[in-house]
Amino acid sequence: MRIPTPDRVRWLLFGLTLLAVFAFGAFACSGDDDDDDDAGADDDVADDDTSDDDTSGDDDAAGDVCETNEDCPITYFCKKAVGLCGDGQGACKLSPRAGCDEGDEGCGCDDVYEPVCGCDGETYGNECDSELAEVNIASEGECP
Repeated sequence: MRIPTPDRVRWLLFGLTLLAVFAFGAFACSGDDDDDDDAGADDDVADDDTSDDDTSGDDDAAGDVCETNEDCPITYFCKKAVGLCGDGQGACKLSPRAGCDEGDEGCGCDDVYEPVCGCDGETYGNECDSELAEVNIASEGECP
């Protein structure tokens, strides 16, 4: 029996982590499944600070408190509660485009049309499409 080298173990753990992230990501864009009607609530945003302010690109960056996308490592963006554009805290979230090829539009998102207005003033087909563009949501529905 061969004993795995530390490098092989690291790659195996990395692969399993990516598999778990992509498996979770398939459900993350399906919308808000809870029954609360709190207009400002967004279950994708962490309610407390569980981070160690490390944005070096580690797999544990999800949930780190942030104020802008630049506060998060590459492949993550600063997800904020609906309606919280500009100032305010959010949590680093893995972008749906993390595993996509360059120029692959809609990668990782369903074709369900549930429009949202992005903080950039653009209308997106659904929440996942806005996350794909790394833009937070200003309001539900199309932009005025």
